[in-house]
Amino acid sequence: PAEHRTEVFRPYFTTNQKGTGLGLAVVHQIVLAHGWEVECLPNLPRGAIFRVSRVQLAAKA
Repeated sequence: PAEHRTEVFRPYFTTNQKGTGLGLAVVHQIVLAHGWEVECLPNLPRGAIFRVSRVQLAAKA
């Protein structure tokens, strides 16, 4: 749901009884540490797509 898209990166937020709510929070911190961006987009009729952007990979040595 749309209201979850603003919460999914918050630590301990989960809609799954067996979930810890830490997975996307960790992903979010890694993405931010690299200066990238991540967004949660709807994938109707159910689910979500997570898009990571502004990724710059290092050149091979």
